[in-house]
Amino acid sequence: MPNEATVGSTFPSITTEQLRTLKIPLPPLAEQEKIVAEIEAEQRLVEANRQLIDRMEQKIAATLARIWGEPEKDPIADATQPIAEQVVA
Repeated sequence: MPNEATVGSTFPSITTEQLRTLKIPLPPLAEQEKIVAEIEAEQRLVEANRQLIDRMEQKIAATLARIWGEPEKDPIADATQPIAEQVVA
């Protein structure tokens, strides 16, 4: 059952004017800044983890190259190639 804030024939909608009159509560500025700081800290952790993963992948590739012998191509530079295709028979 539509209410007075909705218009339209097939589904309820809201007009631009109605949208402009809506009051959307926001947390106080101090709380917003705290939220931003927490998100930025998480983003730094994500980036640090990405760098750690990259370093570990390089170490794994170097170890495999040492164990299996040096492949013709650098395993790190050719990381898109499946490991099975990088193995020198």
